[in-house]
Amino acid sequence: MGLFVITPAPSLSPAWWGTTPNLMSISLWRRMWMPNHEAHQTQRLLIVDDERSIRVTFHDILTSQGYAVDVAADVESALALLEAHTFDAILLDIVLPRVNGIMLLERIKAYDPGVPVVMITGDPHLATATEALRLGAYDYLQKPINRRTLLHVVRRAVATRHLLAEKQALERQLAQRLEASELAFDQVVEHSADLIFALQRTGAFMVSATSLQHHLGYAREHWQDVQALLRACHPDDVEVMQQAIQRAFEGQPVYDIELRVRRLDGTWQWESLVLYPVLSGHSIGGIMRDITARKRMEQEIRHADRLALLGQLASGLAHEIGTPLNIIAGNAELIRMDVKEQGLPTAELDAIIEHVDRITRLIDKFLTLARAQELPRLPLALHEPVLDALRLLETRFSREAITVEVDMPADLPLVLG
Repeated sequence: MGLFVITPAPSLSPAWWGTTPNLMSISLWRRMWMPNHEAHQTQRLLIVDDERSIRVTFHDILTSQGYAVDVAADVESALALLEAHTFDAILLDIVLPRVNGIMLLERIKAYDPGVPVVMITGDPHLATATEALRLGAYDYLQKPINRRTLLHVVRRAVATRHLLAEKQALERQLAQRLEASELAFDQVVEHSADLIFALQRTGAFMVSATSLQHHLGYAREHWQDVQALLRACHPDDVEVMQQAIQRAFEGQPVYDIELRVRRLDGTWQWESLVLYPVLSGHSIGGIMRDITARKRMEQEIRHADRLALLGQLASGLAHEIGTPLNIIAGNAELIRMDVKEQGLPTAELDAIIEHVDRITRLIDKFLTLARAQELPRLPLALHEPVLDALRLLETRFSREAITVEVDMPADLPLVLG
C-alpha cells in the first residue's frame, strides 16, 4: 500500500554511461530507448497491487507508452492472469492482502523463472528488499515513485527479459548446431578409412565400434584400454608405440610412425600412426592409416630394382663371356671338321660344341632379362618355361645326383606369357 506521486527525477543515465559499453549494454540501451511504437508493440506487463490508485496510475502511464497492461488486486487474480498470459515484466507490491508479495514472488519464479519481477515497497527498511532480491526479484522501487523512474525500470526489465529470451534461443541454436556437428563428425569417423581414436591418461581407449571393426576386424569390447592396442602391436614395434604415446602426453605431436598391428584374422597390417595432445595433456587423439598396400608396392619396387641391377650385371657378364665363347665355338668346329676328315671320333668335340651352345642360350636369356622394356604378351606353351628352368638347374642336379622326371601332357593349353 502507498501513495503515487509525480516528482522531478534525478538523471537516470545508465550506470555504464561514459565508459566503453559492451555488446550486452548496447543492446539493453537500444531496447530501453528505441521509439515507443517499435519497442512496446508486443510487450505485456502485469501490475499486482491492492491499491486501486496505484493500479490505475501505473496502467495509464505504461499504456501511453505502448505497453499492454493487465492489473490484479490480489494473489488469486494475479495467478489467474499468469495462467492465461506470458508477461515481459511484473510490478509486484510487497504488501498484499492475506498473502504477502514475497510469497507470491516465490510462486511466480516457480511458474516462470525468467520473468523480471520489480518489487514495490513502502517499507524504508532494507531487509525486505534484500529478501526480495535474494528470492529472484529483478529490482525494487520504494514509494513514492515518479513517472520517469517507473518507465526507466520497466524498460530495463523488459529489455532484460528479451535479451534473456534471445540468449536462450541462441543457446538452443548452438546446441542444435553442436549436436548436428557431433553427428556429422561421428559419421565421418565411422565411415573413415582411417582408425580415429582418443586415449585418456587413465588408459581408457575410445574409438568408434564401426570404425574399429572395419579397420582391424575387432569388436569394441576387445579394445577397452591402451593395453589392447599394445597387445595388437608387433613385438618389435611395442616400444615404438609406447614411446610415441608418452611423447604425445608430454605435449609433443607424433607424425608418421610406421608400425605393424595384428588384425583379428591374425594377419599383420602396416599402419602409419599420428598422435596429438588434446585437453591440456589429459588425453591424446590418434589416427592410424592402413599403409599395407603401399609397403607391399615399395617392396615390389625394391625387388624390381634388384632385378634390374642383376640384369645389368648379367648383361655385362654376358658380353664378357660371349667373345671367348665365340672363339671356343669357332675353333671347336674347325677342329671337328679336320678330325672328321681324318676319320677319327669326334665325341669330345661334339660335347664341347653342345655345351657352348647351351651357354650361349643361357646368355641370350640373361640378355632378355636385362632389357628394361615392356614385351608383348604372346601365347606360350606351359612346358617351355618348365624345361627352361630345368636346363638352368641341370648341372646342379647332376652334381647332387638328383634325378628329375618330367611328366606333362603334350596337349597343354597355351597361356599368355
